[in-house]
Amino acid sequence: MDERRALMAAIIANPDEDTPRLVFADWLQEHGDEHDQARAEFIRLQIAMMRAPVGAPDWPCQSAEATRLNQQHRSHWLAPLTAVPGTRLDSIVFNRGLVMYWNPREFTDSEFGLMRLADAFAHVGVEHIIVYNATTETVLRAASSVLRWVARFTWYGGDINGAGLNELATSPDVQHLSELTLYSPNLTDSDLLTFANTAMLPQLRGFGLVMANGSPYTATGVLAILASDRFPRLNKLNLVGSQPANFGFESLFAARELNRLLYLWLGNIPFHLLAACQYLSNLHALFVTGSIITDQDVDILLTNPAFANLCRLDLQDMEYDQPRLSSDAEKKLRERFGQAMTLEYASELV
Repeated sequence: MDERRALMAAIIANPDEDTPRLVFADWLQEHGDEHDQARAEFIRLQIAMMRAPVGAPDWPCQSAEATRLNQQHRSHWLAPLTAVPGTRLDSIVFNRGLVMYWNPREFTDSEFGLMRLADAFAHVGVEHIIVYNATTETVLRAASSVLRWVARFTWYGGDINGAGLNELATSPDVQHLSELTLYSPNLTDSDLLTFANTAMLPQLRGFGLVMANGSPYTATGVLAILASDRFPRLNKLNLVGSQPANFGFESLFAARELNRLLYLWLGNIPFHLLAACQYLSNLHALFVTGSIITDQDVDILLTNPAFANLCRLDLQDMEYDQPRLSSDAEKKLRERFGQAMTLEYASELV
């Protein structure tokens, strides 16, 4: 493995840490051309902006300089990706110097195409890939080449079943993954229990089952994953979108396994059960969409000692038929969370 790939592999293995990215920036500064040197400065600027407190005086100047570098050099930084069908460079966004996510319109199943895509990822630096309607066979073929160059993988549709998930999760080529999100999977509790007992994903921080209303699994399967010792670093759970009809949120919010979570995404939930939950004492950020919330729910949440460490709250796409929270309830939320709170109703988004 050449030096550039080795540095990129270190970033992918530790996506939440700044140091590998800064080491890569130093290497670009020392060994690269003018575009690489601009990328080095861009990485440093984006990291500095992420570290800066809200309202930092240097932030506007840093942002302006990062924007200038991005506009002037992005065509060179992203050039290897232009070989991928359906590429639109103007839609690509960077996060701390790497491509935040990449969703090719066509995810090739040819060995040549996958190797070309892998080479592009290794050169450019892609943090997250989203694949639409790919078969299990294609995803598994990509695991040995493309997926080893991404930290976060989202599999959207296709044939996501228990056998496919188990085969992917036991592949030695994805043991570095830090996040795995499955959209519209077809999974049972037995499938999730197998995943919890056999997956080889020791670096996994985040797991998601999104828009899974057609699946037959329940909270029991999700809790098996949270209880598993095969995911020692797992602290993010994404259950956005409608979950199965008999999911059992009562069981979820009564489970001690929730104590391991720092980040939680939920959709279409009985919010009063969440507000009264006693097992989210380590939660830092909560994102809820498409749910009904009352003033009483707000009072319970704000007085519940289990949410003492909660510092970010996003309430988005609240139901159309929901009475708006009173001004007093909104005031209480803003006094608690300040700028780290979002409150949006569905009627405001149309």
